[in-house]
Amino acid sequence: CDEPELGMLISRICAEKGEKLDFLIEKLLRPYHDAFRPLLLEAMEAKVIARQPVEVLYFMLLHAVAMTISYRHILEYFGEQLEEIERLKAAMTHCVLATFFGKYTEEVS
Repeated sequence: CDEPELGMLISRICAEKGEKLDFLIEKLLRPYHDAFRPLLLEAMEAKVIARQPVEVLYFMLLHAVAMTISYRHILEYFGEQLEEIERLKAAMTHCVLATFFGKYTEEVS
């Protein structure tokens, strides 16, 4: 959240194959993936989330979060005033819990 441009940089590098992508995967994406994947699998086993392709779910979550942060200024064009990072974090937490995990949290004001 402190570096919103990082999501755009990752997106740009991921759009092309090559040395930069290989470096990005090994130094940034794989460590987080390898730490988070077991949590998703455990949540599926515990029936907290539905069984689904774990890699697709992981990357949907990753990119949904990264792109929302990177493009948060666009939200105001659609009526959301979430430029303040703490309000954006709260709204994103609410959306992830409600959408991916079926959990309701208090609405963000």
